Amino acid sequence: MFELALKGNEGAIALARDLAGQALIQICADAFGVKFDKSDRQLWAKARRLGKQTRRRFTDRLQDYGVSQDVLPGYGKATLDIYRLAGVTYRKQDNFRDTLTTDQLQEVEFVEKILARALANGMTYQEGINHVKASL
Repeated sequence: MFELALKGNEGAIALARDLAGQALIQICADAFGVKFDKSDRQLWAKARRLGKQTRRRFTDRLQDYGVSQDVLPGYGKATLDIYRLAGVTYRKQDNFRDTLTTDQLQEVEFVEKILARALANGMTYQEGINHVKASL
């Protein structure tokens, strides 16, 4: 599989990334003391992986909208808004999302998707936030 990935096979590349991502998630889960049985771990890993993809699309939408780390609301404020809307209490620490439960990860991803779509459809940031509130 890795040989195919090195040759540019898209399916092999995706599988290699997935395997590497699951290994890293296992390491992070162990480091943060998150305990899972095998099926729970797989669900959590999938939610975390999908959440990362959604986060990438969300921050792309923020950039399209003109938001950056240096401009209000900025990624930090947007992230805190996402957590608040998802019902997640933020604690300042590295890799915070790695400490969230599967349900919390899925809720954060859901909120990011709604807000990203709202921004892509031309809503202002505040209109997007209000749209998310109405959707929950």
